[in-house]
Amino acid sequence: DDPEEVVDALSDLYRRLGEHDVMCGLWCRQSALPDTKVALSYLQFGYWSRAQESLMGAMSKAGQSMVTKTEKTVWEEQWVQCAKHLNQWDSLTAYAREVNQFDLQLECHWKNSDWASLRDLLQDPMPSDPSQTKIYDIYNALQEGRLQDAEKHCQEAFQYALKSWCLLPEVTVQAYVPLMQTFHQLVELHESALLLDEVQKSMRHNSVPELKNTISAWRERLPNKWDEITVWFELLTWRNHVFKMLTECSQISQEIKNALQVLGSHEEAWTLVKFAECARKQGLPAVSLANIAKIPDVQHVDAASKKREEVLARLDSGTAADLSMALNLINKTNIEYFAPTQKAEMLRLKGELLARMPDGRVPGQTKVDDAHQALGTALGTC
Repeated sequence: DDPEEVVDALSDLYRRLGEHDVMCGLWCRQSALPDTKVALSYLQFGYWSRAQESLMGAMSKAGQSMVTKTEKTVWEEQWVQCAKHLNQWDSLTAYAREVNQFDLQLECHWKNSDWASLRDLLQDPMPSDPSQTKIYDIYNALQEGRLQDAEKHCQEAFQYALKSWCLLPEVTVQAYVPLMQTFHQLVELHESALLLDEVQKSMRHNSVPELKNTISAWRERLPNKWDEITVWFELLTWRNHVFKMLTECSQISQEIKNALQVLGSHEEAWTLVKFAECARKQGLPAVSLANIAKIPDVQHVDAASKKREEVLARLDSGTAADLSMALNLINKTNIEYFAPTQKAEMLRLKGELLARMPDGRVPGQTKVDDAHQALGTALGTC
C-alpha cells in the first residue's frame, strides 16, 4: 500500500472521530518541514495567529524541499481553520473562490451577509455536505421570510443530524461534541422562525409582539466557555442577523417599529459585547476589538460594559499603543453616570493600566504611585 494513502485514510478517520490531537500527532510524524511541526503545536495550544504565520512560512519554503501532497493539503486546511478563528472572512471568501471550495463559499457568504451570493450558490447542484447545506437553506429561507420552507428544511436537517449521531461508535468520542452544537444551532433556527412568525402576526394585528421569553432564553443558552470561538461566532452572528431583521421591519405602526428597533439594537449590542468577552478570554484580543467596533453608539447600549471590554482587550494585547489608547478611553469617559460598582471597575482598570505603563520621570519604572492612587479611589467608590 502507498504510505501516503494510508496516512490520508488515518487522517480522515481521526477527523470523523473528532480526535484532533491524534491527527496532529500523525501529521507531525509525517511532515518534512520543521515549520509544519511548529504550526501544528501552535494549533494544539490555540495560538491561531502564530500558527497562521508558521503555516505561511512553511508554504514559502515548499519549493526548497521534498514536500508531499498530503503535507501541502494540511497547510491549506489548517490555514483555513486559523482564518476562521481569527474572523478573516474576507480573505477566506477570496480563497474559497480561487480554489472553488463550495462549502467554504456558502459559509463565507452568510457570515458576510451576502445573501444574494448565498442564494445563487444554493441553486447550483454542487457536491457538498447535505446536513450543512440544509442549515444554509434555513438561513436563506428565514432571511427571505419563507418561514414554512425554513421549518421544512429544519426538520430535514434534524434528520440528517440524527443519522450522523447513530453512525458514531457507542464509546464516547469527541465527534459527539460538534453534533451537539449542531442540534443547539437547529433549535435556535427553529426558535428564530417562531420569533419571526410572532412578528408577522403582530404586524397583522398592529400590536407589539411578545418576544421576551425567546430573548431571555437566548441570553441564558450560550455555548460553553471552553467551546471554540468559531462555535460562538456561528451562533451569535445568526442571532444578530435576526435582531437586524427586527430593526428593519417597516410595514407596521411607528410605535411598534420604534419598540422593535430598540429591542433589536439593544440585543445586538449585548450579543457583540458577549462575543467580544469570549474572544478576549480565549486569547484573541484583536477579534474582540474588531467586534467592539461594530457596536452602535446609541443611548440604550450599556456603555460601561462596552468600554470595560475594550479596555480589557487592550490590556490583554499589551502593546504600548493599546495601553495608551485604553487609558485615554477611560480618561475621556464621564463615569459620573455609571453605577458605583461600574465606577469602581473603571478606576480599577485605570490602576492596572498605569501599573504597566512606563514612568517618564523614572527610567525603567512604571507609574506605580499613580496606579496606587487610582486603585485606592476604586476601593473608596465601592
